[in-house]
Amino acid sequence: MVKEFMLLLALTVTDPDGVERDEKFHVLSRHFDTKQECLYFIKNWKDIIHNRGKRVVNEMLDDGWNVEVAQVGCTTLPVVHVPVIEDKKESDT
Repeated sequence: MVKEFMLLLALTVTDPDGVERDEKFHVLSRHFDTKQECLYFIKNWKDIIHNRGKRVVNEMLDDGWNVEVAQVGCTTLPVVHVPVIEDKKESDT
């Protein structure tokens, strides 16, 4: 059984022309031991999560770009598989 959950913010992106992009960003934040702890946190901090999450991400973007929080939820930790990329070494010939 998975014992670790994370806060998930799903964000929509608007470009400088005011057009909402197809791309969506998912930001994982804060760890919780149980899903119930995560849901309790969301219930008690929902407004702050929406405001602060949006502000922090917007501060990372270039001028004119904007994000909106589309959804807040809880998720299990993702399993990330990163392929090993080996540098091809040139021979001395």
